[in-house]
Amino acid sequence: MDISFLQEAIRKRADQGLFRSFAGQGKGIDFCSNDYLGLSQLQPHTLTHFYGLGSGASRLISGNHVLAEETEAWVAEQFGAESALWYGSGYLANLGLFSCLAGRGDTYLYDEFIHASIREGLRLSHAHAYSFRHNDVEALRQKASVVRGRVFVVLESVYSMDGDTPPLEAIVHLCRELGWYLIVDEAHGLGVFGSRGCGHTFGQAWNDVLLARVLTFGKAAGFHGAMVLGPAVLKEYLTQFSRPLIYTTASGQSDFAMLRFKLEKLLMAEAERSSLLQNIEHFIRSSAQTPLALMPSVSPIQSVLCNGNEAAVKLAELLCAEGFEVRPVRSPTVPKGTERIRIILHSFNTKEQVGDLVSVLSRNEAFMKIS
Repeated sequence: MDISFLQEAIRKRADQGLFRSFAGQGKGIDFCSNDYLGLSQLQPHTLTHFYGLGSGASRLISGNHVLAEETEAWVAEQFGAESALWYGSGYLANLGLFSCLAGRGDTYLYDEFIHASIREGLRLSHAHAYSFRHNDVEALRQKASVVRGRVFVVLESVYSMDGDTPPLEAIVHLCRELGWYLIVDEAHGLGVFGSRGCGHTFGQAWNDVLLARVLTFGKAAGFHGAMVLGPAVLKEYLTQFSRPLIYTTASGQSDFAMLRFKLEKLLMAEAERSSLLQNIEHFIRSSAQTPLALMPSVSPIQSVLCNGNEAAVKLAELLCAEGFEVRPVRSPTVPKGTERIRIILHSFNTKEQVGDLVSVLSRNEAFMKIS
């Protein structure tokens, strides 16, 4: 069997400086994980023993259980929604939602910086899909000339690469004016922003346009999986048409018990949120006293711009050697010319660690774009 084509594809990727490899946490100070509140290490010791692990089948065959439904109902109540529906990951949730929600003749309008999982869901749907300029309400309005059928506007509440937030109020107003539906992925807003860390969209009077929210639990909640929140009829619709839900073996009871444990901690983590926000402020304030070029962000995601892919990789290696776990982000993952070191701040980082990181960065100006 000739499989040389696989090796050739790998070689080309390596030649382009885009080779990927698995990476563990490493031994340095964590400035790269999405464990914003430090909840990933927090766990009880009895859940697996009490509940077991597997389910044995899809939820539509024999894999459903009372704890799954109780947990979904509890999440819906806590986050102010009529219903919540579990998926095994944020990627699966976006695949399952967007692949089936809009039909042939409908339209998705999505921010150009939207996550790859959403793009995949859009690609699998039969709907038309058009991007609009990042965070640009007027560019979104101009798409009214090309849409047809039902229109669904797709955003993230905090963008995973730049760490910025869209002008949600203005976009809600536009959707209301034009009769469009709004869908918001809260993957990086959950746990950090909003009352009790419920996200940017929580508690807003947007139910007339906000059709769905996606909560991802692999970031601030320190777990895995995701839920799609929305009206009860949306959950029933997805149960009928969402293939990643229908044809996937269900999660076991221990997953739902652990999720509730994690979310209860997240909703009460006011001290951790306060510490995180203080670290964000400290990083931004300290960086302002240096020539570093940062992407505009008030979230835990902070990006230091570099002079191309090679410079980003080299700078990340130097920082890791200094004891800071950071990762480079290269084009085409981000637009060419915005290659960067992506720094993730946490509640458990000390102010001294944040200050030391800024100091080391500022000593390596040769690799960075300068503000």
